Amino acid sequence: MGFLAIPRGVKVVMEYTIDGGPVVNIFLVTTAGEVQIADLTDIINVFNDWHENHLSAIQSHNIVLDTIQATDVSVENGSQETVSNINRAGGASEDGIPINVAGVISWRTAKTGRSYRGRTYIGGLRTDQVSGQREMSTITATNLATAGGYLISGLHNAGYDLAVGSRWHNGVPRTTGVATPVIEAVVNTGLDTQRRRIKQ
Repeated sequence: MGFLAIPRGVKVVMEYTIDGGPVVNIFLVTTAGEVQIADLTDIINVFNDWHENHLSAIQSHNIVLDTIQATDVSVENGSQETVSNINRAGGASEDGIPINVAGVISWRTAKTGRSYRGRTYIGGLRTDQVSGQREMSTITATNLATAGGYLISGLHNAGYDLAVGSRWHNGVPRTTGVATPVIEAVVNTGLDTQRRRIKQ
């Protein structure tokens, strides 16, 4: 499928490395009006602050945030801003779990159905946060959900919404992408694998 615009949409890409391997998280944010260059900068700042003050403390020293990029996806070939060479490692001294294993933040909207929920795989969790081979501790799940909540509120306070994007409906491409605001971050204790996912 070719490019499909999402009105007032901004795609945010956070690029990490874990022990030299790439990890990419992709988010969708919506603006209050037409996307401006200043919005891209402001949104990057929110994500950078979120990582520094809320997410990195949960992660091991093995994972390093390298780049945050924001792209206007409300139009084809939209404007793009990038902050590179961030070089911020996770704040914990404990070693990380294997690179292909992650905690999952589920993003909930006010609507039901696959088009209205999303997820983000959080890499770089620590060995001391795992209880058993397939579960993280309850407190780690709570901390991840709290961190997710800070992203939702941080964007909202800056005038933006974290959103779930949909370009398909019942197996058919939409004519225009749909973005639905996220209202809640939910995390259970199950770990997931990125064995077949390089980017999510």
